Amino acid sequence: MAGTITIPFDQGAITVNRDHLATALLLRMEYGGNQRAIRDALVNDHGVPAGEAIYLTVAARICAERGIEP
Repeated sequence: MAGTITIPFDQGAITVNRDHLATALLLRMEYGGNQRAIRDALVNDHGVPAGEAIYLTVAARICAERGIEP
């Protein structure tokens, strides 16, 4: 496991697993930014808990928009 990464978000930050974030970014490319599809794939195909998957979809969007590498 590659550890965690903290992504700035609004007035705070989101800390997520780097490996899961990398997977979310790949899914973002596959699903064209459809956050529901990304979340569902993380939960159903990759075993990520639903609550964490929501944070990962947001973190992936932020990373894609700001050019942040996990």
